[in-house]
Amino acid sequence: MTTLSAPSYNRPEPAPARFSPETSVFETLKVLALECDSPLLVVDASGSVRFLNDAAAELLGCDMHRGAHSNLADWFEPSVAEERRGYVQRVISGGQGMRLAEVIRGRQFVVNLRPVVGGEWDGCAMLSFSARPPRQNELASIVTVRHRDMGQLASLSKREIEILQLIGEGLSQREIAERLQRGIKTIEAHRTSIGRKLGVRKNIHLAKIAEAAGLLERSSMNSLARSA
Repeated sequence: MTTLSAPSYNRPEPAPARFSPETSVFETLKVLALECDSPLLVVDASGSVRFLNDAAAELLGCDMHRGAHSNLADWFEPSVAEERRGYVQRVISGGQGMRLAEVIRGRQFVVNLRPVVGGEWDGCAMLSFSARPPRQNELASIVTVRHRDMGQLASLSKREIEILQLIGEGLSQREIAERLQRGIKTIEAHRTSIGRKLGVRKNIHLAKIAEAAGLLERSSMNSLARSA
């Protein structure tokens, strides 16, 4: 039986999204429709959101009209918004795309930033979000962010994050107690607190949250991607 392997090529940086001055809004939206299943934003150098699709509005927890008349500072903590605005400015001024290992609302993404050249969004950056783990040959080009938007996970203590991670790895409460050298009743209390804060009762759902946030070594991009 022949095993097929993925081609070993280096994927180029995201190419600029180019629109001619005559490009209509309808034609522009046709281009955006190619990525409509994933969150997509168009942001200018000041951090103002010029466009977002349904998936991006859902991620931010807003409606499209409100989101399209907002700023990154309206949706994120100051440190998170300032860092993202810096990346947008870097892409716009340099004219080159880049990729980020990102956590938004407690969910891990690879974000492709592309400068927009021409059309009504000239001088902006297009941000498209992918939850697909990067391929091995893509890791070298991905920059990990310093400030993460942990969403509901920000309400958890450091110990609770640690226990959530171990739940995600499939450990039982007894195994977690042994790993952390704590009593099982202490672990049970932490587990109850985690479930209450996240609104989740079953371990399988907690495990999915841990994986989506990149808390598990097998799913985390942060230890693999390079720093800015």
